[in-house]
Amino acid sequence: DLHSFPTRGFSDLPENLHAIHVTYNSVELEWDVNHEPDIKGYEVFYGLKNGTAREAPGIITENKHKIVGLKNLIHGTNRTLQFYVRAVDAMGNESHGTSGILEVTIPEE
Repeated sequence: DLHSFPTRGFSDLPENLHAIHVTYNSVELEWDVNHEPDIKGYEVFYGLKNGTAREAPGIITENKHKIVGLKNLIHGTNRTLQFYVRAVDAMGNESHGTSGILEVTIPEE
């Protein structure tokens, strides 16, 4: 589940996470910029609702990210994916995640 990833610090939470484009295979996410002076970037997590969470590779340096290959996650009628974002500062401190988990229903192909 998306809350199972540990946090190691207290960077400000990314706010206003939303999907700006959704297809059967991808979701493009955007969120408000973290204005801390030592911000390194963001970590993006996603997975099926009530399923195992995955982490997008690497630190995302912009306040948006496109995740592709989502059709491989869909099983049966469960088409709802959850997303959240954590801010990471230069010391490796992480926020506890966005102010809420974003749920997106992936359309059929």
